[in-house]
Amino acid sequence: MEPEITSTQDNQSKNAHFINGLTPRSRLFLQNHQAWLEQRMAEDFKGDMLEYEQIIRAKMERKLEKKRQKIIAFVRSDLEGQLDSLKATLDAIVADAKKYQWCDHCGKLAILNCCYNFSYCSGTCRLLDWYKHLEICDKYPRIEVKNEGESEKRV
Repeated sequence: MEPEITSTQDNQSKNAHFINGLTPRSRLFLQNHQAWLEQRMAEDFKGDMLEYEQIIRAKMERKLEKKRQKIIAFVRSDLEGQLDSLKATLDAIVADAKKYQWCDHCGKLAILNCCYNFSYCSGTCRLLDWYKHLEICDKYPRIEVKNEGESEKRV
């Protein structure tokens, strides 16, 4: 290592001796040229840094997009699994509900049947719904009554 230090020192002393031996005009030229080189190197360095920044940013954006896609796929898969589970639960509830008949008037569990289409939870609901039901009931015979000036009616 000693020889390198001395050679560096020798080079510095040679450069100093060389610069001291120059005319003021040559010295000014060298200083201007050195300033221009330093500015050019700084601009090149800045350009390189911007280029590296763009490359790194593009890599990070690609990585981020891949992670985003993985997260979306995971969440979608999880939600689809939950949806399938909820559909199965709903199907079981609907199948269970279809085992029963429901009151056509209030919607409660029916215990009385009138005809094929109508069921009721109580006699009260049956009476409350009777006139609407009577229009289409097949269990009871239709009685047609004619009044003067009126068309036939079902009673």
